[in-house]
Amino acid sequence: AEKEVRARDTVCVYCGNEFTSVKVVRKSAAGWEHIINDAGIITRENIALCCWGCNASKGRKPLSVWLQTQHCIDRGITPETVAPVVKQAIERACSTALNKVMHSVTQPRRANMD
Repeated sequence: AEKEVRARDTVCVYCGNEFTSVKVVRKSAAGWEHIINDAGIITRENIALCCWGCNASKGRKPLSVWLQTQHCIDRGITPETVAPVVKQAIERACSTALNKVMHSVTQPRRANMD
């Protein structure tokens, strides 16, 4: 899986900048990232490579919150500009949230039979 992620993520999945060696510029070196901040989700759909700058800025913030930060605004990082793997994570998160809402709306309420 690591080889697949390294082949897929040749630039930062968030800002799109090319990775450099840590010895050149640490901020633009590649680092491992959980797209959805859940250490339990270690699938290739949730593990990505991003630059240290984006990784440090995102920290433990949820993706939806981080995308609204000054770091993202200054760099033009939006849900539309991120790598496909991040877009897919956003779509999965949105569909999961929508499914929860729809499930709660469509479940019939039990009538009080007493």
